[in-house]
Amino acid sequence: MKVFISYQHEDVQFASELSTALERHGFGTWFSQKPEVGLKREEDWRKRSKQELDTSAVMLFVLSDKSVRPESMVHVEYALAVDSKVRVIPVRIAPVDAPFPLSDLQTIDFVGRFDDALQELVMVLQTDPYAARGMIRNPSQFFGREKELREVFSRLATMQSVSVVGERRIGKSSFLYHIYQTSRERLGTSFICHYLDLQRVLSAKEFYQRACELLGVFGNTHRNFERALGGKQVILCLDEFEQVTSNPGFDADFFNVLRSLMQTDNLALIAATQHTLSDLYRADAIPTSPFPNIFTLLRLGQLTEAEARELVTRPAEHIGKAFTDDEVNFILGLAGLHPYRLNVASALLYEAKLGGRVNFTEVRRRFEEEAGNGKPLRALRAPEPTADKWTGTIWAGVLALGSLIITWLSAQMGNLLGFVLSIGLGVIAVWLFVVDSVPTLRSRGGTR
Repeated sequence: MKVFISYQHEDVQFASELSTALERHGFGTWFSQKPEVGLKREEDWRKRSKQELDTSAVMLFVLSDKSVRPESMVHVEYALAVDSKVRVIPVRIAPVDAPFPLSDLQTIDFVGRFDDALQELVMVLQTDPYAARGMIRNPSQFFGREKELREVFSRLATMQSVSVVGERRIGKSSFLYHIYQTSRERLGTSFICHYLDLQRVLSAKEFYQRACELLGVFGNTHRNFERALGGKQVILCLDEFEQVTSNPGFDADFFNVLRSLMQTDNLALIAATQHTLSDLYRADAIPTSPFPNIFTLLRLGQLTEAEARELVTRPAEHIGKAFTDDEVNFILGLAGLHPYRLNVASALLYEAKLGGRVNFTEVRRRFEEEAGNGKPLRALRAPEPTADKWTGTIWAGVLALGSLIITWLSAQMGNLLGFVLSIGLGVIAVWLFVVDSVPTLRSRGGTR
């Protein structure tokens, strides 16, 4: 595994010591002032850094007094790491706070404890790259959804609110958190974006309090919240919004206030639910009808095949333990294009490979146990192309029609050979229908 160390030039001594220590543990390293292989005087440092990051599994962001400044070159290398889908781990060598969005990541503290911190870092580096089962917090570990992200950010640029709808574990939380993490880069600094999980927000008063805290003010009423929005462009990514709609602590006044604020240029919401807001209104979960109408709908479905392959292959490739083509196809056949299930299948196969010879039957059993509560997951297979499902039935119909025409012509001409040919076509037609149509109907529950 190759580790890229990103640091300010003033911290080169630490970078060198860390590089030497990691190499003793079997890791490859690169930093710009590394003897013999580092950056040459005449080289473009951005281009060389991008090349090194493309072949690295992890970037260590060295946190110091100089590197946390916005103009630091380390911030540029961080953006390059995210672009290359390289895992980022902050390492602190001075008593400073990690800047956004690094503040959301696990930080290894080296201040006054180099040896202990080194052991902690080694353990983190050796962690299964597919270990994450919940919300993705590291932007370099977020794969796909580029089409959906472009759509959302194009709407947010004009402060339009978006309703994100998708089934359980389809990745809604990770999607909202990624919007929050990348909003500055995509929208600019004039927008203020925050993420809020509503599972533990039990009333309108608590909502206003939490929202005001995110905006740096004190208060727990809608008037406090409205004043906090004054003159700003605020985007709130509201995860588990369905919890609010089923809670009597949020009455019609709450939804009316939000709707009123969203009609200004000060507030836009991204609300994640399993059901559409219109369906929730019809089920009496939302007490006021105009509220759903102010949102545009975005359905979050499965990944594309290209995105699914990237999710499966990139993490293992980055640490030098790539899956074979057959192994990738096994994972896709097992999990379909569902992001959570792909991650589970990848983790189980990766773990099995570490143990030596892979028992694919056992991997399948463990996958069904974890992702499907022990039940076979036929529904998780990648969907069959609909155009091919009834091909045999169509040909059966063509042959049956041909058989009828030949029978009629043979009767007119008294041709025995024509009768034999028509019977043969009829038999083939029946065979095609049985082979193609009956299994398809059975899979849909049409026959028993």
